[in-house]
Amino acid sequence: MRKQVGQFGEDLATRYLKQKGYRVLARNWRATGVEVDIIASEGEMTVFVEVKTRRTSSAGNPEDSVTSLKRHHLERAAHAWLTENSHGDVPWRVDVVAIRLFEDGEPEIVHFEGI
Repeated sequence: MRKQVGQFGEDLATRYLKQKGYRVLARNWRATGVEVDIIASEGEMTVFVEVKTRRTSSAGNPEDSVTSLKRHHLERAAHAWLTENSHGDVPWRVDVVAIRLFEDGEPEIVHFEGI
């Protein structure tokens, strides 16, 4: 069930980003022992997106689970992707898309840019 919730959240985040004008370059890209949920571009900016989805608040806010260690891993993966794809000199950032799912309504999507 947890994996299904995560996949659903990633699909929602992908649609959300596309609606905001982002171009999705890759999904679930793995390197250096970490997975980047979504790699997208916003104009000249390359954006590495971590998606966190929660059905309840018992574990806290989704964005709270992106620790400094997780950010470090995402930054390391970003460097690997940029090098592998010959984009070493482009601007980039790491974002979090936090999604809360409610049984009785629309999901809440909060986008944190440049964490």
